[in-house]
Amino acid sequence: MTKLGCTFWQSVRDPAGKPFSATWERLAERFAKPIEVANKTDAPGWAPVSFVDHYRVKANVKSVYAPGFDFDELDVSFDELCGAFHTAAIVHTTYSHMGDVPRARAFLRLSRPISADEHARLWPFLAERMREAGQAPDPAAKDPSRLWFVPSVPIGKSRYYRCRVIDGPPLDVDSLLARIPEPEPVEVPAWEPRPATDLVERARRYLARCDVAVSGQRGHNTTFVVASKLVRGFGLDVGTAFALMSSEWNLRCQPPWSQSELIRKLNQAADCGRMPVGELRDAERKSA
Repeated sequence: MTKLGCTFWQSVRDPAGKPFSATWERLAERFAKPIEVANKTDAPGWAPVSFVDHYRVKANVKSVYAPGFDFDELDVSFDELCGAFHTAAIVHTTYSHMGDVPRARAFLRLSRPISADEHARLWPFLAERMREAGQAPDPAAKDPSRLWFVPSVPIGKSRYYRCRVIDGPPLDVDSLLARIPEPEPVEVPAWEPRPATDLVERARRYLARCDVAVSGQRGHNTTFVVASKLVRGFGLDVGTAFALMSSEWNLRCQPPWSQSELIRKLNQAADCGRMPVGELRDAERKSA
């Protein structure tokens, strides 16, 4: 029985989780009975994903073991939703499910773990197939680093919980990926030099003081943080930030990042970074 590499968070407020492994059968056993909590966010979190340094951010995803799908606006019953799956899956209701208001999520068993890039190709393909079958999953669940609350219900509402293990073969990852077009090559954004006296020069000087990424020493985290400081903290566009990071800073990384990896990190920082846009830009102006 192949084990799934998973991560557990005691609280949604904890960025770093604890790794654990479980067989598909053991995971199904754990999901058979929900916990009771006063609020949904009081429940612990989990993900069928392994992360670099166990830190939950998209840039740190190493392997996804079971893609997840949320169904918040079902026009069918829970039983009808389960009947739509023809491969191995675990389907359970969520905290908001109250019988006549169907809310559920599903995790699909895979023939092998997948990378973040493979997940980015596979998830939309599977979601489209579900939409064609009349089930529309929430697009927010396409993020492979998503934290899922463990199955839970409001206190005293366990009778509303439903969980079903769908028997069937795992999804054949390689067969499905062969049917999905390869993504277009990442293009290096156009960038035109700006006068050395403006914001770009201030960002360049700041970047010179930043730590560089070192493999085995949370290098993914370091790169994400630095990227966030440029595209969010200084409010630079991805092309300008890429031009800065790909020069001296990247040359000092051990090993240096490829162009496509740097661009991916910058796009992730722009989309998912927590630093308020303009925080460093405006702070420097105030202190000047």
